Formats: sequence, C-alpha cells, structure tokens
Amino acid sequence: MTNSELVHRWFDRLWGQAIEATIDEMMAPGIIAHGLSPEPMVGRAAFHEFYRNFRNSFPTVEVSVDELVDVGDRVSFRARARVTTADGRGPFELNGSGFLRVANDQFVEGWNYWDFLSLMTQMGAVPADAMTMALTAAAARP
Repeated sequence: MTNSELVHRWFDRLWGQAIEATIDEMMAPGIIAHGLSPEPMVGRAAFHEFYRNFRNSFPTVEVSVDELVDVGDRVSFRARARVTTADGRGPFELNGSGFLRVANDQFVEGWNYWDFLSLMTQMGAVPADAMTMALTAAAARP
C-alpha cells in the first residue's frame, strides 16, 4: 500500500466510519503526534483518548482529502473536515494539513495543522474578531 493510500484509508476508516481499531492498525506503538494538544501525544493510548474526546464532541465527521504529496517515507496532505456536534449543531467546516512519517505501513510521527480557531468561531465559542482583538491587545502592551 502506498503512503497516499494509507492516508485515504486513515481518514475513511477512523474518521468517516468511526472504526477506532484503525488507530492500533495504522499507528506504530510509539507514534508521536504533534499539533493536536499543547504537548506532543506519544503512543496509541494517548491518541485513543484524543479520538474518544473528539468523537464525543463531534460524532459525525467527514474528511475530504484535497491534495497529497508522497515522497519516500513522508506524505503530506491538505484536507477539509465537516463535523456535527453531539447536540446536532452544524455541520461546521475546518481546513487542515499534515505531514506524516511512515514505516512498515504505519504512521510513526505526524504533524497536524487544523484550523480549530475557525471551528470555534463557527460554533460561536470564540468571537469572529478574536484574532484581531488579541493582536490589538498585544500591540498595546509596553
């Protein structure tokens, strides 16, 4: 299986079909996942916890992979996700990208960049001008 096929399988099975066993199948035991929490997540158990928390908040997830670049043991992707909240709000859309390192048909390290600010803004949890307000406040500090 190519690295690009792995990425498609990951998003289809784990996120689209909600098959949590995909984590153990496609992630190496010592996986390091950057960008989904303040500190890197290390190991499958940490990712299982992230996944369950995310799915509890957003039980419906659809991911479209828009672009892939597959070179050697690395693959990068650009994607869009549509999510619906547990209380039925949405769908909300967020864009993301990532870079993955692959060995033996498993992800061993990943760098994730998803626009969670846009998601929180669409949900009304963060004001639409939050970024402008934060930058203005930072500029006003001595």
